[in-house]
Amino acid sequence: MDPKLWFIQLSGWPVFLTIAALVFLLTLGLSVVLTRISRRSIIQNAVLAVLTVAALSFGLLGLAAVLTRL
Repeated sequence: MDPKLWFIQLSGWPVFLTIAALVFLLTLGLSVVLTRISRRSIIQNAVLAVLTVAALSFGLLGLAAVLTRL
């Protein structure tokens, strides 16, 4: 299989069910996280948001760096 054509195989029920499961887990996780941060101050939430965005950015950049080397 040509690694550059991986996106062609992303169709059908398996992909739909995977995305549906990921959305369900994300909403469940966000409901827990948002409930917990509602008890904190605005400053703590702002710091948490900045750190989370930075961690996600570095993680995605690292993933992109690894995937472009393949």
